[in-house]
Amino acid sequence: MAIKQTKIPKLLLKAAEQFPQLKITRGQIGLYVGAFAKIKIWASKGKKPLLLFRKGDGGKWICARKFGFNEITLANDTARHLEAQGNAHSARLGTLSDDEQTAVKLWRDYAFEQLDAGKPPRKLSDVMRDFIERETHKDATPTFQTATLSFLEAKDEAGNISFEYRNRIKNRLAALSKWIGTTNLSEITPETLLVTIRKVAKNHNGEQPSAKTIKHYIETARELFAWYYKHENAKRRASDKLNNPLELIEPPKIHKTKEPEVISTEQARALLADIWENEIESAPVVLVQMFAGVRNAEALRLRWRDIKEGEIHLSCAITKTKVSRAVPIFENLDAWLTAFRARGMETPKDSLLFPYFDEKTKPLATMTRDTREREIAESFIARQNKFQKILRRVEKRAGIRKPKNAFRHTAASCLSRIHGNSRAADYCGHNERTAGIHYRSLVSEQDARDYFSIMPPNMDSKLLPFDRSRAGARAASPQAKDKSTPTSDAASA
Repeated sequence: MAIKQTKIPKLLLKAAEQFPQLKITRGQIGLYVGAFAKIKIWASKGKKPLLLFRKGDGGKWICARKFGFNEITLANDTARHLEAQGNAHSARLGTLSDDEQTAVKLWRDYAFEQLDAGKPPRKLSDVMRDFIERETHKDATPTFQTATLSFLEAKDEAGNISFEYRNRIKNRLAALSKWIGTTNLSEITPETLLVTIRKVAKNHNGEQPSAKTIKHYIETARELFAWYYKHENAKRRASDKLNNPLELIEPPKIHKTKEPEVISTEQARALLADIWENEIESAPVVLVQMFAGVRNAEALRLRWRDIKEGEIHLSCAITKTKVSRAVPIFENLDAWLTAFRARGMETPKDSLLFPYFDEKTKPLATMTRDTREREIAESFIARQNKFQKILRRVEKRAGIRKPKNAFRHTAASCLSRIHGNSRAADYCGHNERTAGIHYRSLVSEQDARDYFSIMPPNMDSKLLPFDRSRAGARAASPQAKDKSTPTSDAASA
């Protein structure tokens, strides 16, 4: 900042005689002059002689303060302070500072990137207004942990979510709370959330979470934030709204990299032979998956009363889509179920097809809603784990690696070939496009008819009692031979 040197005016020399503390020597005296502040001498008698000017809006000089003869040092220091403020916040003073120019450049880079991606960028004024509003109200929002407790309590009071879903969101929010539990909601940005998710959602091998896992965590966090800001803003004035920092974050899109996998007719015969001989209690659940395309979770919830009049009736309480449907019992499935009953297996109407851990045996009517839902969920999980252990034993004895959901995928593929995409979609609870794209091309029509011709042992000479030495021959398909092929992660459609 330039300091203009001026000669000592006579007015100041006279003042020096009156004010000895004002040390002025003949020669020069420094009066501050800068781009945004300067000091001038006012020669009129009876007034303070030193005037401090600052540059105002439009570049006009405005008198800011007056000083006496003995306040030259204070006047210069005050002028330097105003000069620093002008450099930092010069929008008010008619020019842009270096800091403001940098901010504008950053926003322009962001705007160009958004336009190139085909997205309309937010206005710079809106971005700054939101930031200032968050800074102003950041202490008004609760911490992530406090909001989580209130959110779960509100969900329980509403009673509109299942026990299983509540547990899932509770576990995800609890995991996030370990890292951002003490952070105010208004201070959590999309970037902060994504970094936290990658920390807490690593798999058991320490690898980064999949896109599907990240999507689930983002959706849970967005539900929490949307709930809080909706209720909080309802209490505020229209001009005093809080902005949801996660409102614009989008979960990643899930792209399938593999087609559904199926089992061959030979593999199906080998698995059924072992189940029929060693794990007969699990046969009905396997059969309705293999020959009716029922999902694994749906089959584990089915009861014998749901099988009637030549159809399997799946209520909305059982199906994944919460839409009821009926699946016809085809000839081979009817023969298998008849043979199962002929072996003396009990099939009471109210009992499950897979009778382990039946919650009906517990006094559910006397329980509270939460306790009842917890008992039902825990019973289902225990039943599911039991069934998976049985399947693993069967696969090990048969020497066959059954891909995930292969029973349903095989049935859907064969039904699509034999009955067409539309009817197969109705039977399996799909839409017609899914049935045509994902399943019809997996098997040939002849393979499909051979698959649905598999009969129980007394009617099918090919379904021999299980022989370990013959397992390899029966499972001699490319999928069975390739032990190194990883298990498919394709979810049940």
